[in-house]
Amino acid sequence: MRFAGRCLDPLGENMLIESFKSIWNRALDGFGNNAPGRNRETQFLSPWDVLHPGRQAFKKAKDSGLTPEFLVKRLEDYFAGRRMKSLPRPIEEQQEADQTEAVDAADNI
Repeated sequence: MRFAGRCLDPLGENMLIESFKSIWNRALDGFGNNAPGRNRETQFLSPWDVLHPGRQAFKKAKDSGLTPEFLVKRLEDYFAGRRMKSLPRPIEEQQEADQTEAVDAADNI
């Protein structure tokens, strides 16, 4: 859907994310079907791929230092309504950059 030259899909997607608070947007980022794009050699393995290894397109990503045990604890805290431990700063920065890039790309549609 377009309004004033802008795509409204990101708005709808963000509303659904905020309404349903899906686990892959809250505690276990990195679930998606797109292989890492530019900066592939500098990207860290996503939390999702740490727990769900095997996607060939993500084999070249750098080790994030995240462990399955750390991520399982985050999931347990999420489901229990407890505050989750923060991800390491480089991972958070990468996720913020990915989000900014996605928003910019949507704005240019």
